[in-house]
Amino acid sequence: MFLRLDELDPEVVNRFADWFAFHLSNFNYSWPWANWAAVVNKATATAAAATSTAAAPTAASGGSDASSVAAASGTSAAPNSQKLFITDVLSRCSRLSYWQNMRDKILPPAMHPFLPDEPKPAFRFAKHLIPAADLQATEKSQTIKCVELAAAMIHNIRKKPEPIDSAGLLRFLDAEVTTKLGASEAVHGRLRLLFPVLLEAGQKSYSHVMSLVERYKEVIKALVAVDPIEAHSIIISSVAEYWQHSHQHIIVLLDKLTTYGLIPGAAVVSWIFANRNRFYQYVTRYTLHVIRYTRAGRRRSPSHSD
Repeated sequence: MFLRLDELDPEVVNRFADWFAFHLSNFNYSWPWANWAAVVNKATATAAAATSTAAAPTAASGGSDASSVAAASGTSAAPNSQKLFITDVLSRCSRLSYWQNMRDKILPPAMHPFLPDEPKPAFRFAKHLIPAADLQATEKSQTIKCVELAAAMIHNIRKKPEPIDSAGLLRFLDAEVTTKLGASEAVHGRLRLLFPVLLEAGQKSYSHVMSLVERYKEVIKALVAVDPIEAHSIIISSVAEYWQHSHQHIIVLLDKLTTYGLIPGAAVVSWIFANRNRFYQYVTRYTLHVIRYTRAGRRRSPSHSD
C-alpha cells in the first residue's frame, strides 16, 4: 500500500495515516523505519535522474517532456506521496508520543528529516530576538518598546497573589500602547501585543492559556469590537505565528477560540485561503484539519450558523 500511495484518493491516504499512527502507538512504535527511508531516498534519486534526462533532449527525439520520462519510469508521483505520508504519520506519532522520544529513542537518524519541527513556541517579543544594533541605539526602537511592554504585561498577568484584572489590563493597554507606540497603533496595536503575550504567559498547557483567555475575555471582546474582521485575523495570525512549529497547538487553540465565540469559523477559513503561500506553507491535510475542526465548532455553537 505504501508503494501505491499515488494511486489512492487523498482522503483514503489521510485515514490510512491516522489509523497507522494509532496502530504504531499500541506497539511501542515498532516498525522497520530504515526500510522506508531507503525506499523514499531511492525514489527521489530515480525521479531526479529522470528529470535530468528529460532536461537534456536528444537529437533523435527532438526533445522530451520531463513528465513523460518520469511517468515511463513509474516514479513521477511516488516520491512526493510517500514523503508526505511519512511526514503525516510521524506528525501524528509525535502527538501520540513525544517529539523528543520519537527523535532520540524510536527513529533512526535517516528518518529524522521527516519529523515535524520541534514543537516549541516562537514569541515575537522575546528579548533575545532584538538586534544588537537596536540594543545599542540611543533612542529606543519600536521593537524594543514592544518587548518592554510585553515583559511588563507578562509580569502583571503572572503577578502573585493578585494578577492584574481585566479593567486594569485594558487601562494599561490604552495608556501605554498609545504613549509608547503612537496613536496609529492604538486600534490594532493593542491586540497585536495582547494576544502573543497571553500565549506566552500560558504556554505550559492548553488549560493555562485558555484560563487566561477566559480571565481576560472581556478585554479581548472590547478590542475585537473596534474592527472585528481585522481583529479576528490578528488573533488567528498570532496563534499561527506563536505555534508555527506545532500544528497540533494551532488546531486545538483555534478550535477552542472558535468554541469560546472569540473568532468565527468563517474567519479561520477566510484567513487560510486569503493567501496562497499561507495555504501551502503547511501540509495541505493540516489546513484541512483546521477547517474541519473550526467548522465543527460552528456547528456545536448555536450562535454561529452556516
